[in-house]
Amino acid sequence: MKLTAAIRKPRRKIERVAARRLAEALHVLAVSADTPERNLLSGFGEITVVFAGDKVMTRVHRDAMGTDGPADVVTIPYGASPVTPASAEIYVNVDLACERGVDRSGIELIRSETTGEWSPEHELALYVAHGLDHLAGGDDAYKTGFKAMRGREIKWVREAEKAGLLKNIFKPEER
Repeated sequence: MKLTAAIRKPRRKIERVAARRLAEALHVLAVSADTPERNLLSGFGEITVVFAGDKVMTRVHRDAMGTDGPADVVTIPYGASPVTPASAEIYVNVDLACERGVDRSGIELIRSETTGEWSPEHELALYVAHGLDHLAGGDDAYKTGFKAMRGREIKWVREAEKAGLLKNIFKPEER
């Protein structure tokens, strides 16, 4: 499986190699998760994670989902053809992660999200994990599915944090 990272006009600059390493590690965690729907992820030949800004996310959200305004994550799977395996794009909103990583008031949280440190890096990793969880078959249309998905995703983010993969995601801000 090929995983690539692309960057599309976020306000805060992303370190592409560190972002790709994070996405690769989260992919490994998602594929190896102990739930039946994990097998769906192994069917993708290529996944591109696009680290994007609000303007790009607003366009993608409208084009893919028919919804106005930026989203935190938009996951777009493409079916396999006779000559190519399935592929997907996961768009994650860097600008929103920078905001919510600092102030999570007004967001529905589960218990495991309220313990420990939380930063823009954690929030960005959560968005990548969420997109991968959707590709794996996770469905958050109902509260029970949302809680199950979020529990897995927080676990993956904390494991990535322990491995040091949340460091150096963002380039130092220019003054």
